[in-house]
Formats: sequence, structure tokens, C-alpha cells
Amino acid sequence: ANIYQGLLDIPYYLGAPTASNPAAPLTDFWHGAQGSYLTRYNPNPVPTTTLEIPILVTVPNSASPNYAYPSTGFPVAIFQHGIGQNRTNDLAVADAFADADFATVAIDLPLHGITDPENPFYMGAYERTFNLPPGLGTPNVQTGVIAPSGTYFINLANLLVSRDNLREAVADLITLTRTIPTITIPTTGQVLDGSKIFFVGHSLGAIVGTVYLGVDPTAYAATLGMPGAEIPYLLNNSATFGPIIQSGLEQAGIAPGTQLYDDFLRNAQTIVDSGDPANVGSPGGQGSPDRHDRG
Repeated sequence: ANIYQGLLDIPYYLGAPTASNPAAPLTDFWHGAQGSYLTRYNPNPVPTTTLEIPILVTVPNSASPNYAYPSTGFPVAIFQHGIGQNRTNDLAVADAFADADFATVAIDLPLHGITDPENPFYMGAYERTFNLPPGLGTPNVQTGVIAPSGTYFINLANLLVSRDNLREAVADLITLTRTIPTITIPTTGQVLDGSKIFFVGHSLGAIVGTVYLGVDPTAYAATLGMPGAEIPYLLNNSATFGPIIQSGLEQAGIAPGTQLYDDFLRNAQTIVDSGDPANVGSPGGQGSPDRHDRG
């Protein structure tokens, strides 16, 4: 497959860092008009800014065994990576899709991206990580260093932001979906077929992908690899996040197995409900849990 990289404009509903508030991505959640809170009666968030974010596009070439450029453009698979990864994970599947005469497109999840300036795909200030340092919001911030991709996506200190990181990921996928028919490959003039869009999500990409498929009917078919739902409970049972949750609650005098501990998980679930696949996944498809067809 041939590989291209560019920029995609997205409406951004979360907080972007500024000189006066570098920790905004950790504290600023979605709001409605005039800073109002979002409810079922006031459901529309207001963008805080427009971001240009990296987009990775791959297309079949003449070396692909089934290469044939369709008159309506290449069918396209959106690929969404997992926690702590970045858009270049798409390259692991791009050649297989090219062999089937598919293009692929990939963007980073919120607060994810490439952090190595030596990486040829690194796009500096355009990266979704905002190049935030480790320890942001604590006395142990490390200046001059970029925190690993996805460090701040799961925000246990502010579950409203954590919820809206999930919802932002879905909003970004919808924006990407609407943009696909406008993409033209610069060196060939080839286009992508907006009527033949498919989706592949891995891990966290499958979690937000479930919500995306539940609210946007565009994708014809999807593969969801290692998804999940009821996210606070999923995190509590995670080898990575579970000990952090348990340690934090124990410091507050709340021990695992107690009613207060169960109440915390229930309340956390209530907070993230509107971004949780458990509440919107069922409209997205029929059949087996890892694949569904819309045709």
C-alpha cells in the first residue's frame, strides 16, 4: 500500500492547553452554550476550538494482487487504535486491506499520538497528545519530556473528562466519516468511496467504535477486536488501572468488597453512562459480538 499523511480539521469540544492553563485537557469537559451543563434537554456541546489533527491514509498500488481502481473510488476501512497506541497501528493491516483493494484511514484517539520526534510520521504541534509532559497537574511535572501516548485519556481524577474523552473520540470518528468523500490522493487524484465505508476497532478503539456504530449508520460493516463496556467495572478489573483505583479508594478509607466501594463504581458508571457502549451499542448491529453487517 502507498502511505500518505495529512491534516484533518475537527471541532474540538474538550479543553486544549494554553499558556495560562496548560492542564486544561485534564480538567475541561464538554459544555453547552454559554458554559451550560449538558443534559437530555440540553444535549448539544459547543466546540471550544477547531483542531488540525494528523490523518493517515493508505491506498492500494499496482503491487497489490487485486489492484483495480474503481470508478467511484476505493472502498475504505476506518481503523481506530487501542489505549496507549497511535494511528500508525493502521500500518499493520494496511497491506492486507490493499490486497483486497481497500484504502484505510486512521486518526489518533484524543490525547493519543506519536511522541517520538524522530519518528518519520511525527507531526509536532499537531499531535493529539498536545506534547503534554508526564506528571501534569502534579508537583512532579517533567518539563521537556512528552508523556506516552494516551497517558491522560483515562482520567480517574475527573470522570467527567474521562467520559468526554470517550465522546470526543466518537465525535472525531463522525467528522472523519463525513470527510472521507472529500479526500483526494495528491499524487494520483484517486478518491475514496464515501458510500463504502467499513470500520475496524481494536481494544479502546473497539469500545469507542461501538458507540460510533450505534449513533452513525454510515459504516456498512465492522470488526470490533477486544471491545468492552461498563467501563468503570472494566477498569476496576484491569491489571493496569484496577490497582490504581483500589489504592486511591483505600487511601480514602474505602476498601474493596464493601458497600461504599460498590457505590463508587455504581456512581462512576452513572457519570460515564452517556459515553459507554453498554448504552448505545445495541442499535449498531446484529449477530456475533465481534462483527456486524449493515447490508
